[in-house]
Amino acid sequence: VNNAWTNNGTFTNTGSTVIFSGTSSSVNGSATQPFYNLTVENLKSFSFGAGVTTLRIAGQFVNDGTFNYGTSIVEFNGSNSTIGACLVAPSFYDVTVSSKLTMDAGDTITVLNQFKVNNGANFFMINSCTMNVKNVVIEGAFNANGSVPTVQDTGSKLSFIVQNGGSLNISDLNLMNPDNEGLKIVNTASLTQSIGGINFT
Repeated sequence: VNNAWTNNGTFTNTGSTVIFSGTSSSVNGSATQPFYNLTVENLKSFSFGAGVTTLRIAGQFVNDGTFNYGTSIVEFNGSNSTIGACLVAPSFYDVTVSSKLTMDAGDTITVLNQFKVNNGANFFMINSCTMNVKNVVIEGAFNANGSVPTVQDTGSKLSFIVQNGGSLNISDLNLMNPDNEGLKIVNTASLTQSIGGINFT
């Protein structure tokens, strides 16, 4: 797509890859826009059109250019969504995991506002991947293992809360610059929490 992608109907995205390859590509139309794999090409630009509030990605997200996130939500709703190898580490405003998202060694993302794992969803951080984030809300499952995933602030203190059935399965995690509550597990969280080691710095 070299210019504008407009979808006001139904886009069947199963297994497909949409590549935005224009210097000012955009997605327009309905408030929620679904994709399977989405790629922003090297030195190209992607923006949200007026009225588009949510971008759904069921497969892999790759950013090799400029991803203009605005105040939108990127929702990873696939059974095995991933962050691909990116030339430019992607930044988002809000991220929601509604099924399963995996970050692996070398992956880095920045979430300027909120990263949320919905009830029944799974988020995996494996090995030396990094998430820069302002607020983390876990209502599903947060899994961290390997050597060593990092969750850190974006320049102000990091808020990390587990609530509403949320659970932790952590063998090792670096948690950098949290607020005064550190990692907060409230009484509505799951009664089963598995924490092997968290390095607070």
